[in-house]
Amino acid sequence: MDWTLDVVSAGGRRWRLVEHMKNYGISVERGSQSGFVGSSSDVVFQQVGRDGVRRGPTGVLDQMLGDLTLVVCDRDDVAAGDLYAQWLADWREPVSLQFTTPSGMWQTEGRMADGFRPAVWEFQPQPKTTSGFYENGHVKVPWSVVADSGAWWQTHTETADSIYKLVVVSNFGDAVTVPVIEWEQAGTVIPPSGASFDLPAVDGRRRLVLDVNENYLVTDMAGVIDRPTWEAVRGNVFASPILPGHSEEWWIPPKSMLVWEVGVKNPWR
Repeated sequence: MDWTLDVVSAGGRRWRLVEHMKNYGISVERGSQSGFVGSSSDVVFQQVGRDGVRRGPTGVLDQMLGDLTLVVCDRDDVAAGDLYAQWLADWREPVSLQFTTPSGMWQTEGRMADGFRPAVWEFQPQPKTTSGFYENGHVKVPWSVVADSGAWWQTHTETADSIYKLVVVSNFGDAVTVPVIEWEQAGTVIPPSGASFDLPAVDGRRRLVLDVNENYLVTDMAGVIDRPTWEAVRGNVFASPILPGHSEEWWIPPKSMLVWEVGVKNPWR
């Protein structure tokens, strides 16, 4: 299958960069891409009285960097200068990079690289000619991206409908996986440790991040912190992230869903 690369702004505008400007006006110059593959630094330690070092169970992902050249062209309904202005506006906030490959759709949050300043070029939008075309043609613009998470992520879900469900979370990637549970009625969760905890009754669907580093945060589906519910569960939840190459079993109650992301350095795997 052909691969695609989409940029989706915080406001929902989508730019498809590899379909030769079809309906978009901005594409990636062939062969200009570099980077966009994660890298990691080993975690090592020394033991007293022993030679050499020992490696930790997993490395730490660095920022993922990527560079490419954009080709900005006039489109039937919009001049290239206007398109480029829209593109710049969309990068004022982090965007979603969505990369579809034979192994599925992968995404990561990207931003303009620190110190990168978009090219300033003398290219002003012009009105259409009598023949119905803009006069500017096209221009090439270098672009540099940083993905702070260091990986491409693929989302997986399992839902329990009317009965308890056993969910096996397999981390086949290169990054630590942190599950999230969503629920809408009270129930009991049994994590891999066997130390069960209760989900309280709520007045709408809630999300619990199953990670001590996030202090087992509880939010509503819009991301707003539900402080009373958070305080109710915080001292009772004991769950840990899933390391690369490991699988763990969770029992989730009816009307709940377990959500997790697997992160890889290279989606062409």
